[in-house]
Amino acid sequence: MDHESRQLAQDFFLREPADPRIRKAKVEPQEEDPHPHLRVEMQTVRLNSDSQKLVLDTLRFIHGPDFKLGSASLYKDKGSNLGNRYWMERGNLIVQGGCDYSLTVKPEIETSEARLRAFALAKLERYNFHKAHCAEALEVAAENIEKALEILFLKYFKVDFQDKPDSVPTVAELMEMRNDEKAVLESIYDTSFQTKDHNVWIVKLNLDYLTKMYEKVDVPKKKVNINYNSNSKAKQKEVCKLYLKGPCRFGAKCKFLHESKEEKTPDRLETKENTKITYELEVRFSEDTVYPYQPPLIFFKTENKTSVIPELTCLKVTLRLLDEAKNLAQDGIPSIYSLVELLNNEEEILNFIQFDTRTFPAPSDALFPQLIENSSISKKNLPSHYKKGENKDNRSNINYEELFKDDQEIAKRWFEKRDNDRYNRMMSGRRKLPAWKKKNEILNTIKKSQ
Repeated sequence: MDHESRQLAQDFFLREPADPRIRKAKVEPQEEDPHPHLRVEMQTVRLNSDSQKLVLDTLRFIHGPDFKLGSASLYKDKGSNLGNRYWMERGNLIVQGGCDYSLTVKPEIETSEARLRAFALAKLERYNFHKAHCAEALEVAAENIEKALEILFLKYFKVDFQDKPDSVPTVAELMEMRNDEKAVLESIYDTSFQTKDHNVWIVKLNLDYLTKMYEKVDVPKKKVNINYNSNSKAKQKEVCKLYLKGPCRFGAKCKFLHESKEEKTPDRLETKENTKITYELEVRFSEDTVYPYQPPLIFFKTENKTSVIPELTCLKVTLRLLDEAKNLAQDGIPSIYSLVELLNNEEEILNFIQFDTRTFPAPSDALFPQLIENSSISKKNLPSHYKKGENKDNRSNINYEELFKDDQEIAKRWFEKRDNDRYNRMMSGRRKLPAWKKKNEILNTIKKSQ
């Protein structure tokens, strides 16, 4: 019986005819409403006398000056069926449970200084220096990244930039020579040559030979059992379609497989970085440098952080480049182009990496051991007359690096004070004093008396 016949039968018969089909269509369960209609507590707005007066004035402004509030019976529920939607007579809140959030561990919120220090450490570690040494250099440099990078370079490669030739051209001539070299490098390397600052040059390189030296491509071999006696290959059974939709009516007698389809994931090889490794030759010029009569600060590193290339390898390559720069600086020859060509010399670089025996500071070694020794020495409880002459014999052992650090801290506090409104108000009051006009005279008198 088709659909139209069934509809006609329903019009003629009082009882709906039975469906002759053996299997009745499954009645799909209705989905539960994700937002069921539940009653909530009716909220009561309580206004003080001033608020009630404001509301009444607003209503009079809307409906006219003759507006008056009616009796309470006029504002009762009229056909809105509020009783099914709200708890009308329930005015108390029942607390069924609670949670003590004071016992939960709150995450530590880093200060801006801690975040800046973490960023500075991460930047210094990109130059392949040990983390402990980066933290020590950053502390000595008073959180100055450029100064800390220079300290690490001097300590790792044992370079003395105070050793300068006697006769060098003027600063203007040195800058002109550097600008000429910059123009030549831009014409040769095009976009591979970049300048972050007038004192920072970067050349990007693709050294595939260095990457292949450390990349490991181990393809596991699978044993395949081949049966040479069998002429025909056994065909795999297909999966039963009825089983995929539900229970199969044939059961164990079914000639198809009762297995769910599972995507077979191929065996993965060892994790390997698919991105191509790009190297960078970074050259920095210090403020008082006499380049090309002095080698610049040279750093060889990868563009992005990777675990394929060891940090020691980058340091060794930097050491080889520094040796080349020193030889060229003796004759005052610009060395950047020669350093790039040296990096492209595969045989020279690989031999130096394998056979050079020079070492670098270990992570456990301190860059400034004298600071640790001075802080670890415990002072004896001597009488006061010993303390007066304590520093008399120690003037020749002044730690200038620590003194420089203190000066940096004092200067930092001074610049912070200049932006303080309270300090500025105090200084404006001091400038009105009569002694302020004689400030220079007083300072000159103190200077002459010292």
